Amino acid sequence: MTKTGTLGSADAIARLKHVRRIRGLSADDLARLCGMSRSVIANMESGRRGYLTVDDLNVMCEALGVDPIAVLSDEPLPVVATA
Repeated sequence: MTKTGTLGSADAIARLKHVRRIRGLSADDLARLCGMSRSVIANMESGRRGYLTVDDLNVMCEALGVDPIAVLSDEPLPVVATA
C-alpha cells in the first residue's frame, strides 16, 4: 500500500541509486546533500521503505543533478559520471 501523495516507486528508487553510484556518492553523501538521514536513504534503497514521496524525489533529483521526469521514465537515464 502506498501513502497518499506518493509514487509506487521501487523502479524510481533503483534508478536514483544507480545515479548516485554513477556520481560516485555514498548513501551518506546523498543523505547530507538532501538533508535526510542515512537511514532514510538506506531504507529506501533496500526496499524497507517501499515508497518515495514527491518531495523526496525532487530533493534527491536536485542533489543528484537529474530531472525527476527522467527518473520516472522507462527511457535510459541521460547521466554521466562527475569528476
